[in-house]
Amino acid sequence: IPAKTEEGALGIVTGNGGTMTLDKVTLGEKLEIKNLVFTREDLGNNAENFLPDLLIGEVKKVFKSESALFQQAEVGSPIDFRRLEMVFLVI
Repeated sequence: IPAKTEEGALGIVTGNGGTMTLDKVTLGEKLEIKNLVFTREDLGNNAENFLPDLLIGEVKKVFKSESALFQQAEVGSPIDFRRLEMVFLVI
């Protein structure tokens, strides 16, 4: 999912059954614990038309190495999906 932080850092959020990762954030971007992460529009050729500015979660950990091209962050969800009983979708 194309994403951005409240500080304006751009990246991609991926998930695998409970853990979300904000990836492909350049080292020059400011990425800090407790930053909120939101969806952003993807204007590329393969745009999947995500609505912008929907809350994805909050940065829990930052993984940064000076020898890497990108930094990553673990993103925590604001929703406890184990307690979720009903979902309302607007299409």
